Amino acid sequence: MTDRGPLTLRGIARAIRYTPDRLLHPLRRRAARKRAREWGGDRLVVLCHGNICRSPFAAVILRRQLQGEVRRPGVEYLAVESRGFILPGRPPPPYALEVAAARGLDLSAHRSRLIDEGLLDGSELLLVMEARQRIELRSMFSSFDGPILLLGDLDPGRIRRRAILDPIDRPRADFECVFDRIQACCRELVDCLVVATS
Repeated sequence: MTDRGPLTLRGIARAIRYTPDRLLHPLRRRAARKRAREWGGDRLVVLCHGNICRSPFAAVILRRQLQGEVRRPGVEYLAVESRGFILPGRPPPPYALEVAAARGLDLSAHRSRLIDEGLLDGSELLLVMEARQRIELRSMFSSFDGPILLLGDLDPGRIRRRAILDPIDRPRADFECVFDRIQACCRELVDCLVVATS
């Protein structure tokens, strides 16, 4: 009985903390889809903290999903890159490689790269995994006035929290869950970017 008390309180506290994420998700999703549809640039940049798990996987997924699709008028090719905030030159961890490979994706050549001002000319759509990353980008690159979307805002399902959590140093099952969510969010983004041919 005493063992369950703290767990229950922790669970209640967690549920309360992320209630706004769940309640606001439909509004945020509509706003994110609208922003993506209205965006007129030609390069997507996906960011996460270390650029070894979430953002490289999202970039590979987006490249695959956009391949051969008809895009917005005037945009022949949509470039997709991934970057991070710390420690360049690192490979993805083993679980990231395994889970991606099980989905037919190869991350073995990826090495982490840093976001830098030279990459940003204002035409990019930046995709981040957590709200604090958007704040950090605005602080680092105050002249950048392009759109910055939280990828999790595009999630078509019911969410527990807005952020797409970092699976680093977690079990393989956590990588599976995170990569599932990234795939679903990327599919939503592609639906917004692709122009229907009719």
